[in-house]
Parts: sequence; C-alpha cells; structure tokens
Amino acid sequence: MKSRSWLLGTLLLSVLLIAGCGRGETITLEGLPTYPQAEWLEPGQNTTADEIRNLLESALRAGTAEGVSVDSRLYRLPGAGDWEGIKTFYADALSGNDWASDPVFVQDAEGFRSTGWSRGTESGEQVLVVILVADPSGTDQLLHVFLISE
Repeated sequence: MKSRSWLLGTLLLSVLLIAGCGRGETITLEGLPTYPQAEWLEPGQNTTADEIRNLLESALRAGTAEGVSVDSRLYRLPGAGDWEGIKTFYADALSGNDWASDPVFVQDAEGFRSTGWSRGTESGEQVLVVILVADPSGTDQLLHVFLISE
C-alpha cells in the first residue's frame, strides 16, 4: 500500500506540473490499441477492481487543475501478465508521436508495477500511465491505463 501511495503522490505532482509544449495532435484512449491479452472490465464486473479503479481515479481527479481531464480503462489479464511485454507494447504504440518515457512514473514493487510517458501537444500536455496490479480477488492481473490531458 505504501508503494501505491508513493505512485499516487507522484502522479498528482506530475499532473499539477503539466504545461503546454505545442507538439502533435491530442490522442484519446480509444485511439490507442489495446494490449492483446487484455479483457476490458466494465464497471460492475469485478467489485475489487472497481474499488481500485475508483481510488486511483479519485486521487488523480482531486489533483487536476481546471481544464485537465483524466480518462482510464481497466482490463483483466489472465494469469500473471507479462510486464515486459506490456511495457514494450505501449512503447511501440506510442513511438513516432513525440512521446517520451517518463521515469517519474516507473515503479516496480511486488504486486504493483507502473510506467508512463508524456508529451506536448498543440493544445497542451498529455501523460499516459500504465499500472499492473494483482487482482486480490483471484489469480489474474489488473491492467489500468490512464490518459491525462490538458
């Protein structure tokens, strides 16, 4: 739980520091490909996953300035999940669009892993954060994808 608090604090600080850089077009989560093994979890399908999603989204929204939006998707990954494969998948999906890996979002703790990228757009800054956590209610992993846009 301590590692989650650190990540939330880091995410909030990064959101507060968002500033426009004048590059590229703004993207949406719908415009990003979905990790191949990921199964989208609609709200209500997994109570524990919903609680985790709500906690993270609430913390992010509480730290955002006016005009900053937070969009997220939650997926179930059967089994242990391939963290290296997930990071590579999103890095490849973002390549060529002015995205840069942002070490402030990197965390690798037992049961909680995260990474992120940031970039400037014509209308502001965007941050993509990918978080992999164990599903406490089963043997699967939960993949959270957050897009924060100015």
